[in-house]
Amino acid sequence: PAQEIITATLVGDYSQMPVVIGAIGAYLAEHQLRTGPMFNIYRVSPSQDPDPSAWVTDVCFPILGS
Repeated sequence: PAQEIITATLVGDYSQMPVVIGAIGAYLAEHQLRTGPMFNIYRVSPSQDPDPSAWVTDVCFPILGS
């Protein structure tokens, strides 16, 4: 089903995932939003392209109701 999410796009290897999650966490705290479990959408993954600089991942947190 459709749902509202907070998302950030990570381009490159997964070593930057903590930075992306930290930025999303700061946004969530600033806006006092509650979320469900994080999930990722792999737009370009290692199975599609072995070059880490080509990987594209949407890091997503579903927004929970008040």
